[in-house]
Amino acid sequence: MYVEIILNIICIALLLIIFITINKLKNDIKRTNFILNNVSKIIGIPEPFDDTKLKTLIAEGKKVEAIKRYRRITCTGIKRC
Repeated sequence: MYVEIILNIICIALLLIIFITINKLKNDIKRTNFILNNVSKIIGIPEPFDDTKLKTLIAEGKKVEAIKRYRRITCTGIKRC
């Protein structure tokens, strides 16, 4: 009887420790993403984008057109915007 109670308390304590650790990791990831976003703005890295036309070109195997579109959108490549 006492053994079951002790085991239950240990299980609850372990779950609590796991929960706290997961929350700490989530906060660390949020802070890291915030810092990375600020650094990327300072050095001029473009924001990630979601372009369905680009995804369609890639899915269709039109790699050259996809690269051209990507460079046009992100202002990367030989000629800068």
